[in-house]
Amino acid sequence: MPSSGEVLATIPVGMVPKWVAVGPDGTRAYVTMSNPPGSGPPEGAVAVIDIPTNTLTATIAVGILPSGVVVAPDGRHAYVSSLQHSGGVVNVIDTTSNAVVDSITVSAPTGLPHGLAMTPDGCQLYVVAETGEDTGQGAVKVIDVNTKAIIATVAMAPCESQSDVAITPDGRLAYVLDSTGFGPAVIDTTTHDVSFPLRTGIACGRMAITPNGLLAYLVSDTVDSGEVYDLATRKIVTAFDLFGGHSTDVAVTPDGRHAYVTQRPGNSAGGRLLVIDTATQKRVDPPIKVPGSADGLAFMPNGQAAYVSDSRSRAVHVVAVRP
Repeated sequence: MPSSGEVLATIPVGMVPKWVAVGPDGTRAYVTMSNPPGSGPPEGAVAVIDIPTNTLTATIAVGILPSGVVVAPDGRHAYVSSLQHSGGVVNVIDTTSNAVVDSITVSAPTGLPHGLAMTPDGCQLYVVAETGEDTGQGAVKVIDVNTKAIIATVAMAPCESQSDVAITPDGRLAYVLDSTGFGPAVIDTTTHDVSFPLRTGIACGRMAITPNGLLAYLVSDTVDSGEVYDLATRKIVTAFDLFGGHSTDVAVTPDGRHAYVTQRPGNSAGGRLLVIDTATQKRVDPPIKVPGSADGLAFMPNGQAAYVSDSRSRAVHVVAVRP
């Protein structure tokens, strides 16, 4: 058995990776990535990693500045937000052929799309996008996955770097980070109405919900502490120290026991993953160190490993998850 926190493999991807999603059968990981600044015309792609062999098997062009990525519950398609000449789009990738088979326009030509999430039944896709009119405004576009039509538009103010969206395990509510509010806006997935705000000091960053739907973890690269919220009472449970790190992503293990927070290097030589016990909300020491940087992450469905993007090394690390 691998040691807890051990880096099991490092997979070069050639471009600068950002966010990661793992397919439901645990055989492939999908990583959004872009050309580094100054290296030529802006390009974006999705790296497809074969998990059994931990090798890069395909690189799929998707426009520029690709951001969010999600795989449908049936594993047949992956969805990626990016910017193209026609506007902000969601690219639909056939996971069998590794080809873009459709694109859905969600914003004007300069309206950058950000995070996206799919309801557990695979019927609706939520995408946060800027308007592209330099107003600081944007919207959550709700897409019917079967018809590929936009069925609702909810006004929002996306964050410049990343506006995340997360959906509860029961599929009833979508939480969307909104730069002008007091925290995530909450959308009823049946009516598409904003039902109530989750009051928090973190307006922009990343968010993860525990598998039982009880808690939400929020982190930001501009705040030195993360926050834990009780979603039933809509109240803060606690804040936890991020020890001055540039926190980039957060995800909860499939068994719900731990929340992992990725951090870019500050004064240290490399990135790291902080591990938070979801029962005590205390950090499990020591942090897991990775070479280069730690940016986005996603867990294997069996919870045994995490796939961590490393923008500094242009690679993806496979890290053994702590029991």
